[in-house]
Amino acid sequence: MSTTVSSSNRTATLSERRRDVLEDRGITVSGRSQLGAPNATVFWILITVLSLITFGLVMVLSSSSIVALNRGMSPWRMFFKQLMWSSVGVVGMALFYFFPYSLLRKFVLPGLIFAFGLMTLPFAPGIGVSTNGARAWVAIGPVGFQPSEFLKFALLVYCAHLLSKRHKKASDLSVAIKPILRVWIISVGLCLVQKDLG
Repeated sequence: MSTTVSSSNRTATLSERRRDVLEDRGITVSGRSQLGAPNATVFWILITVLSLITFGLVMVLSSSSIVALNRGMSPWRMFFKQLMWSSVGVVGMALFYFFPYSLLRKFVLPGLIFAFGLMTLPFAPGIGVSTNGARAWVAIGPVGFQPSEFLKFALLVYCAHLLSKRHKKASDLSVAIKPILRVWIISVGLCLVQKDLG
């Protein structure tokens, strides 16, 4: 019985194998991310995001305008504030689309650990803020923020990184799904400790 080896495997040079590995990771030889033409999925994601933003802005205007009028303020006050931050988010989304996301790989684990560390700040005396019984905010001078917002981003990057590395075994619970579940359980636990149910 004879075994044949495909000519492509037999003749592949070291540089060709290196290029194949880089392409599998979404990197070209020059180090830039491979970005093809946007497909239908990208457009559907964009339409979904813009629809949710529009719906959210309408709800903000509907719920806050009466309250603002009763307090003698402009009914558009909260709407324009949310519109500003929505615009910042859309610009950030566009920038990240063209960003060579493969460069984020080296920051995945440190970023996740950093985000977990930030989740303890609401309990730190002097900077932790309690709102409606939940300790989910941090105030440093005039700047206030929710550490859970950073954790959301870190979780998405971690999950994307893990699934891209193990995409051939994505259906294997122990290889791809369980590590993601562990991280999500820790994250949900931290939010519950803060009593942040939002």
